[in-house]
Amino acid sequence: MILKSIKNKVAIFAYFVFVAFLLNKYYINNQNISYFDYFNVERIQDIDINNNSHDDAYVDNGILDSYYTTNNINIDRILNAKDTVIKQKLIDLLNEFAHNDLERLYKSQLEEYYELLDKSKIIGDSMVKHLHNYNLIDYRYYVAYPGQSVDYIIEHIDDCVSSITKNVIFWTGYNIALFEDENDYVNTYQKLYDRVKEINPNTNVYICSLMPATKEAIEQDLKADFNHNLHKGYEYDLALKKHFADNYIDIKFMAKREYYGPDGIHFRVDLYNMLIRYLAYYINLEY
Repeated sequence: MILKSIKNKVAIFAYFVFVAFLLNKYYINNQNISYFDYFNVERIQDIDINNNSHDDAYVDNGILDSYYTTNNINIDRILNAKDTVIKQKLIDLLNEFAHNDLERLYKSQLEEYYELLDKSKIIGDSMVKHLHNYNLIDYRYYVAYPGQSVDYIIEHIDDCVSSITKNVIFWTGYNIALFEDENDYVNTYQKLYDRVKEINPNTNVYICSLMPATKEAIEQDLKADFNHNLHKGYEYDLALKKHFADNYIDIKFMAKREYYGPDGIHFRVDLYNMLIRYLAYYINLEY
């Protein structure tokens, strides 16, 4: 009887040890993606963009998970669009993404998105270059200048936009080291916006959000000889959002840990499968 009691206690203890191990493993593999507000070398304030202090955003009957908040997705603009087939497809896509069921995205064909992206260009740096690396869509729909910043794109925008260009979507990453501050960054983007409108006033111009870098990437960058200013991502992105309003497409809700590459800045093919579809639907919403 005593031996049986001891065995039971050992089994219970082993069970709790195993559960603790699983929880710890889950925590390590699901660390929050964070922006950093950098004050000095000694003090870094971790700003969690996954926090649940905001009201959860709802899309029709689909409840988005805690990552989706009114702060990192264009919920109001999507819901205020006219009730069209495209709007419903976008809502369905968001809810599918929210429930982590992306299998359909990988199996579906891209013909529909070619039609929706007709006369459109996605322009940016290495973020956009991955469209080529992953061989996801035809080169007609994107132009990439890896390693280059917004000011460089201004110099070459005439090669990308013409009188027949319907939509331009800019998406750039962390080639921001030479900008003085977020105002300098936004003003440069404004010059880019203005130049597109000079070439073709009828072109719709969109600017994607600056995606968050991982905590590890930011920490490594702060220690590097050449600092890319990853820690300024939050303030630079916030400035873009405030300045460009409806021209700003917030895609940070896609920044889930499992979609990041090893450097904590670029993304795996999973995110691009979602991104192409999201952008194609988004730019075709009607108001």
